[in-house]
Amino acid sequence: MVIGGMFFVFHAVMLLVISFFVLIGASKVDSLGLRTFGRMLAFALWVLAVYLIAFSIYGGYLQRVSLHKEGRICYHSIQRRKF
Repeated sequence: MVIGGMFFVFHAVMLLVISFFVLIGASKVDSLGLRTFGRMLAFALWVLAVYLIAFSIYGGYLQRVSLHKEGRICYHSIQRRKF
C-alpha cells in the first residue's frame, strides 16, 4: 500500500520538476505564442501531478476498505480505545 503511493508521489514530483524547467524556458523565449504554450504545458503538468497525488490517496483508501471487508483489518478495537 505504501509502496504504490510513494510510486505515484515520486512521479508527481518529477512532473513538478519538469514543469519548473518548462516555465524557466518559457520565460526566456521572446515569442509570445511559445511563451503561452510553455505556460499552458506547465499548467497541464501541475494538473497531472495533482491528479497523481489524489489518485494515490484514493487508491490507498480503496485498498484499506477492501482489506477491511475481507476481514484482514479490524478497526473496531481501534475505535473503542479511550485516549
